Parts: sequence; C-alpha cells; structure tokens
Amino acid sequence: MYNIKSKAFTLNDVLFILSILIFNAVYTFFAAVKYSSGEDYYFYYLYSMFFLILVQIVIFFSQGHTFYEIAEAMLIFSLFSIGTFSYRDITPLFGVLTLLSARLVKISLKKVITIDFIFRLILLVLVVVLWSSGYLLDSQFTRNVSDGIILRHTYGFANPNTFGLFMVAILGEGIYLFWNRGRLSVHVLFSIVILYGINKVTDSRSALIIGFLLISLLLLHRILLKINLTFLSWIPIITFSISAFFANFVNKNSLLWIKLDDVLSNRLLFNSFFWETTPKSLFGHRIVQVTNEQALNSYGLLTGKILTNFYLTIFLGFGFVGIIIVLYLFTYTIRTLLKNGLHLEVIIFSLYLVLGLIENSVLNIFINWSLLLIINEKRCEHNTINTHQFDFKNISIKKGE
Repeated sequence: MYNIKSKAFTLNDVLFILSILIFNAVYTFFAAVKYSSGEDYYFYYLYSMFFLILVQIVIFFSQGHTFYEIAEAMLIFSLFSIGTFSYRDITPLFGVLTLLSARLVKISLKKVITIDFIFRLILLVLVVVLWSSGYLLDSQFTRNVSDGIILRHTYGFANPNTFGLFMVAILGEGIYLFWNRGRLSVHVLFSIVILYGINKVTDSRSALIIGFLLISLLLLHRILLKINLTFLSWIPIITFSISAFFANFVNKNSLLWIKLDDVLSNRLLFNSFFWETTPKSLFGHRIVQVTNEQALNSYGLLTGKILTNFYLTIFLGFGFVGIIIVLYLFTYTIRTLLKNGLHLEVIIFSLYLVLGLIENSVLNIFINWSLLLIINEKRCEHNTINTHQFDFKNISIKKGE
C-alpha cells in the first residue's frame, strides 16, 4: 500500500481508474464510431460492460464501506438492474455503480481527471487516424436552416452530437485542470476558439450549450464561488419536474412551445410523444425509438423519433423506482460536494444535470465526465478547489502493507 500525504491508495483505486479508461475505450470503438465495413460491434460492447460492472462491484465491496452503505448500494443495484432489463441499456447502470464506488477512491481527483483527459485525447487521435485511413466513416448529416442547409461531420463517429459532446468533455476537463494556471483571458479565448471549431464541424446544439456554460463558468467563477450554492441541491428535482411539465401540461399550440421546440430540433414534441405512448410503471418499459438513419433506410415507412431527455428516459425506461434512485444519487452527490466546499465541482456537475433536459447521456461517463467529481467524498471539509494537489515527492512504500 502506498501513502500519499497521509492518504493511501490501493489496488481498488487503480482498478477504478482502469475501469473508467476501459469503458471509454470500449464505448468509443464498439458503440460511438461507425465502421466503413458496416460491421456492428455493439454486442462486444455489451460483453465488455458485463465484465466492467463486475469489476465495479468487486471494487465497491473491497473498499471498506459501512454496513449501511453496503445495504444501500445493494438495494440501489438490485432495483436499478430490474429497470436495466426493462429498458435494455446497460450504460446507465455502469454510471450508477461509478457514483457509488467513486466515493471512497483515494487518489487525487485532479490526478484522475488528468489521466482521463490524456486518455480521451489519445482516443480522439486514434479515431481520426482510423477515419483518415478509411476504416471509419464520416457520417455526414444535414440540418435545414433559414438560409440553407448545414452539413454536419462526424469524422469517424456515428453521430455529430456524440462527436461534439465527446470533444466538449475534453474541453471541460481541460478547463477544470487549467482554469487557475496562467492568464484567464488566454484560457477563455482558447476555449472559445475550440468550441467554435467543434460547433463548425458538428453543429451540435447540445455541445454548444454545455460548452458555452463551461466557458461562462470560467469567466464568472470568482463571482459564482462567492454565492451560497445550497439551492443547487434542488437541481435534480427541478429538472425532472420541468421535463414532466413540458411533456404533459404545456399547450403544444402556444407560440412559445412551437418556437422552443423548433430551436431544440423537435425534442419537446418527441418528449410529449413518448410520455403519451409509454406506460408508466415501477420498473419501466422498453422505449422503441427510431433514429434518423433508420427512418431514411425505411423509405418513408418510419419517422425518426428519439427521446433525448434524460429524466424522461429514466422515468419511462426505468420506472418510478429508477427515477427515485437517480434523483437521490444526484442530490446526495451535490450535497456532498457542497459539504466539502467543492463549489467549482458542484457547479460543473449541476451544469451537466441541466444538459439532461436535452441529452439522455447524464449517466454515460463517455459524455459526462463530471460523474467523477464525487471521488473521495470523505476528504476534509476545509478542502477547496485550490487544494487538489497530487505530490509524488511524498510517496512512500511501507513494508508489510
């Protein structure tokens, strides 16, 4: 066992980091990209996920949790697993387990983010190399706008939104790691240039929104960190309530609803459709969705309908139990970050929860790197964003441990 400034990290912590890196790699090459050969490797993704979930379970039970924490985790895992079989998507379950096991990871948070940041850059380079070599497709999408048609590129990824959000995840981790190093104006200008490039290539509104919010945080952090942020603990409930309200109660013929739905690429219309057509139950149902590609290949027989609201996806796909679990975990995470004085982290985490109004990937670490911000929840309460350091000079190896 190794000691780092009186904190020890174990094999479990190393396994945790490896599980995150392997997940990102597996999701990249088995789920997020599109091969020129037309081969679908999603089953390889599923097989890999079963293994990674088993690893996360082993990590959790080896961390020395209390009896109450173990009982809580077993209940959450058992109930959410039922919803997983109903909805038939295993990715959110891995996100839930990550939130549970990350609590007692003792390696410096910034060290973990740094490793993930570097690994994501490597994955991006590999995807671009495979695309330029002809192994991956640039699945070009189009968007009709008032002054013409916008061409959206993927450069190896299957969808421009996936490409854009992955790029913004890299940008977000970069902002988090380097925000207090060097001149703020340089960081802001550099981030704006990168976000402009991402938007120019992918025209992903989701990526543009979360990227804009992260850059705004970079600009306004000194003001925001002086504000009492306890209200953010209500964000999970507020975002779910907004989602249900717009899907069920808002007049769809109102000018506001029509304009907002147009800006959000028919997301509000699809939310209402799935709310009305999917039964509500304790553990959810499978949600039959039609992608734009499937609609095009059907020669007019099908119309594209995708549920991109995270909270409605969990509520309808995982049921009442699933949404209660998710709201509890998110609220717990925010309150824990606030208790530890991690204001920057809690704002970033909350921004991604707000993104859940238009993207259903809040529990997907490939998109939402802020799930890692709960790492080592039992750090000292006086810790702040300025005290996240990782000093290799203080590493010592004790015999017999």
